[in-house]
Amino acid sequence: MISKLLSLFLGIFLLFSSSVSAKELVIGKNNFGEVDLTGHIATLVDTHIVWNWGQLPKEDKLWDTSINGNFLSGSLTESAYWYKIEMDNTLDDYYLLLSRVLLDFVDVYFVGDSGLIRHSRSGAVFAFSEREVDIPNYCFLLPKGTYTSYIRLKSENNFQFPLSIVSSGEILKQERQYSLVLGFYFGILIFLIFYNLLIYLSLKDKTYLYYILYLSFLIIVNATVKGITFQYLWPTVPYLNWLTSLYAAVTLIFMALFVMSLLQTKIYLPKFTSWFYLFIGSFILVMIINLMSKQISSIIIQFTTVFFFF
Repeated sequence: MISKLLSLFLGIFLLFSSSVSAKELVIGKNNFGEVDLTGHIATLVDTHIVWNWGQLPKEDKLWDTSINGNFLSGSLTESAYWYKIEMDNTLDDYYLLLSRVLLDFVDVYFVGDSGLIRHSRSGAVFAFSEREVDIPNYCFLLPKGTYTSYIRLKSENNFQFPLSIVSSGEILKQERQYSLVLGFYFGILIFLIFYNLLIYLSLKDKTYLYYILYLSFLIIVNATVKGITFQYLWPTVPYLNWLTSLYAAVTLIFMALFVMSLLQTKIYLPKFTSWFYLFIGSFILVMIINLMSKQISSIIIQFTTVFFFF
């Protein structure tokens, strides 16, 4: 009897907790720099690939408000992810900011009582020049007034990143700090490349050449994921953003060749050599598939990489 009553109360609690709508976000003079979004984001997984905010369900109970903090996440799926924030903005020059991540489609709708206020679109499938702000992050200027912002994300890769609302000054501050960190990281890798290049030119040992090529493609992979190559190397060729799995596969191939050459597996570990060649073959397969399907290649390389390092 007690267990039945507990089950009943639990069911009632879940029913009402799932129908609670996210709180309205007020952006006013008390906000400085970054606005806390905790408790203000509701989400909906769209399995029918709805393209317009007007087709979304309006019932609050169909939207999930249990997001922990301000982190948005999605898995490899054909579905689109929708997020909504009800807000009252009285400040100028504040932006909706989606931190550095490669997303195919990012649609943001600002909808007031009288209808659509503004619709902005961005993503890795569009030229870099189409972005509102010329940085790897996705930034959308917030209109003033009371409205609901709907964010639609569609990507063939896993994603997890923070969503925030920040002032233009805070955006510049974050960009400077992030650039310093990335500059230090890439600077170390570039130094290692040139250092090992000098050794290779002196000794002509292919082990160093494999290591140089591994580091070079490691830079390309990281720079592509963070949107840097899109901004500076191929801003008008979005298709190259789809080849992340290919760049990662080449990186792992040179890593495998480096380990094989360093440990001389053909001499000392002949049984492991065949396994290395098996992984190299699978990485070559990923490169070929990536030219046709980004999603399938992403799935294959994720599983293959796990087994490779295991």
